[in-house]
Amino acid sequence: MHRFFITALRGGIAMAILFGLFGQLVIIPTTAADEVDRFPPYAPYALPYTVAAIAGVACVQAVLAAAWKLLTMVERDAIFSSAAFRWVDTIIGSTIAATLLALTVTCHLPRRHPLPR
Repeated sequence: MHRFFITALRGGIAMAILFGLFGQLVIIPTTAADEVDRFPPYAPYALPYTVAAIAGVACVQAVLAAAWKLLTMVERDAIFSSAAFRWVDTIIGSTIAATLLALTVTCHLPRRHPLPR
């Protein structure tokens, strides 16, 4: 792979990780606090859902970090080594964790927050 593409992909990965970090530290907690102000009965759920959202973003960041490591292996022509499979397993594990997290929130939400009729 051409060096330019690897550098461009790394730049995109770095920006995505930084944007995710900004979301974890600023956007998600601020949005949760605003929603609790608007809907006080849901205050007990603010912290668990905030933690779930931050954990979901962390799963995406883990996938991005693993992709960064795989790009480094592509650069060294070592992408088909056994070490590469550890990073692929990291991607799979993070994806499974994010899916289970989303499934848990999806199953919990309708029971606790029915739609108004």
